[in-house]
Amino acid sequence: MIAYLLLLHESSQEVKSIRKITYILSVIFKGLIFNFLVLLLFPLHDPLDDGRERYTPQGISHRLMMDMKHGLDLFKLDNGTYPLQKEGLNALINNPNPKKYLNYASNAYMDKLPLDPWKNPFIYIHYQTDKGDKFQIISFGADGKYGGEGENADIVFPDCQK
Repeated sequence: MIAYLLLLHESSQEVKSIRKITYILSVIFKGLIFNFLVLLLFPLHDPLDDGRERYTPQGISHRLMMDMKHGLDLFKLDNGTYPLQKEGLNALINNPNPKKYLNYASNAYMDKLPLDPWKNPFIYIHYQTDKGDKFQIISFGADGKYGGEGENADIVFPDCQK
């Protein structure tokens, strides 16, 4: 009988120890979840900040080019290819060839084409490589001319992804 009570006493101590450990682990787990949610909702840095100054004309150009890239990627997903160079970026707002692009999105891929920060249209170049079709989007910078340095430097996508 005494042995049974000792055994019962030991097992209740083990149960208490297991409950304490479970409680401590649940508190730690809840704390980790809470911290994860806080960092997700209020990050320590801007997740869209890629190291460039966001509000410079160059930074704005990069973001506009990324928007057009997403539209071009959706176009390719639906139609199997990027728009031809002669179809240009206008293919993102109007179907350039309804007979060729049967899966063109019913609401287009962009509402309107943006201008670069200097109010010039972006240049679209489509080309083929051994890895498939590729494209570049170019802004000629503040002077609107090929080449240049500083504010006048050309901004080329995909180089601005790097």
